[in-house]
This record gives sequence, C-alpha cells and structure tokens, in this order.
Amino acid sequence: VAEPTKLDIVDAHKGVVRWFVHTAGRSCHSSSPEQGINAIYRMGRLLTGIERYAEHLGRARTDPRLGPATLSVGRIEGGTSANVVPDRCRIEIDRRVLPGEDPLAAPEDLPEILRLSDHVIFNSPGQIQRFRHNLVVPDGQQFL
Repeated sequence: VAEPTKLDIVDAHKGVVRWFVHTAGRSCHSSSPEQGINAIYRMGRLLTGIERYAEHLGRARTDPRLGPATLSVGRIEGGTSANVVPDRCRIEIDRRVLPGEDPLAAPEDLPEILRLSDHVIFNSPGQIQRFRHNLVVPDGQQFL
C-alpha cells in the first residue's frame, strides 16, 4: 500500500520507528499443552493492551497538519508447527511520530503504559528495526 499523498508535493510527514516485541514460552507436544507455555497466548494478552494504547495515542497526540500519532501491529509470527505448543512469538510494531517526539524514545512509552495499565513487565522495550525523523517545512519557506 503506497503512501497516501494523492501525488501532491509533500512538505511534511510523520516520523516512523519500527520495532519487534517478543514473548517466550516452552515447547511441548500439542497433545499435552499443559506441559508447555504458549508464547502466542502470552502475546495475545499483550495485544489487547497494545490496541488500547494505540487508541489512546490517536486521541492524545495530534498535529494540526499531520493528524494523530499512530501505532499499529503489522506482523505476528510464532511457533514451528500446529502440533507443537509455540515457545516464541514476535510482533512488529510501526509507530508514526509527530514533530516534537523522539522516534528513538517512542518504544520506551509502550512498556511503561502496559506496566501501569496491565501490570506487564518487559525485560526490554524491544529491538528497534528502523527509524526516521519527521519532516515539516515551515509555512512560507521554499521546499526543494
């Protein structure tokens, strides 16, 4: 899906940071799932908190030109086979940041919010994959 520019010249855009969040479990055969810990189920519990944070973020941080800050989980993967309780799960998060926000600090916000609202403890905020600062050309300045 392409950027929604309508082929207009863009003189402002949100910044972006993407990172991974992992949950761990313990594998076992699916005929005895009580002997394992399902990493996908663990991630599922996190996803509801992440969804609530994304909704809050869209209301709490906005820019008159760029709209709201956003967060989206775009990928999830885990497990090795249907007959094995998964010992790992990973999601990839895309967070669009606004002017004044530090894209490298954005991954730190999510664990803090989940810690306070859902009592989730993270070992680390996640592995940053990519980031880009936002761009805003002030009104009246030339854009080349």
